[in-house]
Amino acid sequence: MRLFDALGLQSGDVVALVGGGGKTSLGHRLVREAVADGLKAVFTVTTKIFPPDLPPDQWAAGPALPDGKLSGLSFSDVDALRLRYDLVVVEADGSAGKPLKFPLAHEPVIPPCTTVVLAIAGAAVVGRPLSKEWVHRHEAASAFAGRGGPVTPTLVAHILWHAASPGRPAGARVVPVVNQADNAERLTVARAVGQALLREGAPLVLLTAAHAEPPVVQRLVAGGI
Repeated sequence: MRLFDALGLQSGDVVALVGGGGKTSLGHRLVREAVADGLKAVFTVTTKIFPPDLPPDQWAAGPALPDGKLSGLSFSDVDALRLRYDLVVVEADGSAGKPLKFPLAHEPVIPPCTTVVLAIAGAAVVGRPLSKEWVHRHEAASAFAGRGGPVTPTLVAHILWHAASPGRPAGARVVPVVNQADNAERLTVARAVGQALLREGAPLVLLTAAHAEPPVVQRLVAGGI
């Protein structure tokens, strides 16, 4: 299933991606799927990012920074995009390329106009050390977990549900996404994380492989319906 369809998106939605493990790739997929349906869609950021792999009319960002990245847009700039596009996709968090991110107090940077928040983690982190090689803000994640040791599906679920909470606009839907479910072993791990998320209270969890066609491997729904 396509990501756009699995999320039940409509014209006028603003989607914010937070966490780690594939935000940029999934954000680009959403824009491409919307454009394929004849919608006018744009990818943008509220933090900073390298120039996206999208046509120039499908992304918007601020001026270039010394490190080669582009600066993020303000909330008012994102709101202005909403008036010009059918779909706005916002990368609202940085994760230093790690599959799991624990947010600090000022993170993520979610625009108030957001209607859907995707809280993302990569299945590759499960079973790995709770260390800087695998977890962005690993010290805060360790304090949150109250332990060190390997990353478990339950811990990923706890962190994802926590990561989606700070700064979430009232009324915005939160959909956890477990990415990197790109082989049988990782799909099994992703399902374990997904089931833990359903126990946390998530009504819907998507298991994805961002570079596959189509990208959504499975939808897990509370109650199994």
